Amino acid sequence: MKKLAPLASVLVLVPLIAGCDLLKKGDKDKKDDGTSSTETRGGNATATATPTAKAGSTAGCTLPEDEQIKGEVVIKKGCKLELKGNPQIVENGVLKIEPGVTILMAQSSSLRVIEGKLVAKGTEKEPIVVTSANSTKAPGDWAAFHFGDKTNAGTELDYVKFEYGGSHDHGYKGAIDVQYQKSNGRISITNCTFSNNDQAAIFNHEPKGAFAKFTNNRMSKNKHSLDVHARVLGSVGAGNVFGDPLVTHGEVEESIAWPAIDAPVIVEDDISISGERAAAVLTIQPKTVLKFADQKRVHVGGKGAAGLVAKEVTFTSANASPHPGDWTGIMMVKSAANVDLTGAVVEYAGEGRNGRAAIDVYGANAKDIRGLTVTGLVVKHSKGPAFASDDHDCGPFKAAKAEGGDFCTKQ
Repeated sequence: MKKLAPLASVLVLVPLIAGCDLLKKGDKDKKDDGTSSTETRGGNATATATPTAKAGSTAGCTLPEDEQIKGEVVIKKGCKLELKGNPQIVENGVLKIEPGVTILMAQSSSLRVIEGKLVAKGTEKEPIVVTSANSTKAPGDWAAFHFGDKTNAGTELDYVKFEYGGSHDHGYKGAIDVQYQKSNGRISITNCTFSNNDQAAIFNHEPKGAFAKFTNNRMSKNKHSLDVHARVLGSVGAGNVFGDPLVTHGEVEESIAWPAIDAPVIVEDDISISGERAAAVLTIQPKTVLKFADQKRVHVGGKGAAGLVAKEVTFTSANASPHPGDWTGIMMVKSAANVDLTGAVVEYAGEGRNGRAAIDVYGANAKDIRGLTVTGLVVKHSKGPAFASDDHDCGPFKAAKAEGGDFCTKQ
C-alpha cells in the first residue's frame, strides 16, 4: 500500500441530533486530568470527554479532536455524526460503536485501525449505518475502514451497513480494507450489508488474514463482493449472499474448503495448491463457477503433496466474449493426489504458460496421479487437446469427455 503522508487534517465530528455534543474548542488547551465534564444544554445533561482519549472512556457522540483514539472511546447509542479526516486507533485503543449510530463519512475520509480494535455492534432492529455525507451519494464517496497489521483480536462488525465507500484514496481497495495481517482470526464480520461500494465491499489479500468469523452478510451493487486471497476465502462461513462477483488468487498451503458461493469467482492470478509440511487440499463446493483471467491456471502440486476436490464445478474464461485458449487450464505435477473432478466442466482453456492441454499432467504420467477421478468431466472449447501427460497415455482420463477437439495429445 502506498505510504500515507502525515495526517494534517483535524477530525471534525458534527452532531446532528440532540444529546450528541462536540468537544468544546476551549477545552483543547486544558490539562488532561483523566476526568470528563458534564454540561447542561436546554435542560439535557450531556457527557463530554476531554480532547484526547487518555481519559479512558468517552461517553457521547464525539471522537478525540487530535484523531488519535487511545484507551476506550464509545460512540453512544443513537448518535448521528459526520466524520471528516482519517482518525486512527492507536496504542491498543478500543473504539466501540453502539446500536443505532449513523456515521456520515466525508469525501475521501477513512477510519484506520493501526494498533487496537474496533467493536461496532448494532442489532437487527437498530443497525449501525456507515454512509456518505454527500447530499447526492455515489459509490466511492468515502475511502475505507482500514485494518492494519496490529489490529487486535476481538475486532467485530455486527449488523453494520456500509454504503457508498471504497474509493481509491490512500491506496485502499475496498470499503473494508484489510492489509498486512500476520495472524489469522482477528476480525469478525457478521450480519452486515454492503451496497453501492466502489471496488470491493471487502478487500483482503493477506494469506494469514483469515477471518475469525464471516457469516450472514449480504453484498449487492458493489463492483465486487469480496477481493480476497484464496486462503481467506476458506475462512468465509455460511449464510452469506453474494450479489456481485468475487475475486481471488494465491497459494493454498494448507487444506481449506471454500463455502457455497452464489456468484462467479474471478481468478485474477494463479491458484497454486501445495503443502510443504502436510498435503494441502482445496475443496470447492459443487455449482461454483470460476472465471479465469488471461493465461491464468490452477496448479496442483509442486513444493509438496496437494489435491483438488471440485465436483460439478465450472472452470471457464473471465472474458466477456470467451475463446478457446483464453486461460491455461488445470496443471498437475507428480506430487498431486486426490484430484476429484467428477461432473466438472472445463472450457476455453488450453494455451500458454507451458500448457499443452486444458488438463495437463506435467513432468509426470497421468497414472502417477493417485486418486484421480474424472467421471462425468467434460472438456470443451479447448485450444489443443483436452488432456496431456508426458507419456501421452490418457487412459486415466477415459471416464471423461472432450467436446469440439482432440481428446488426448499425441506428442
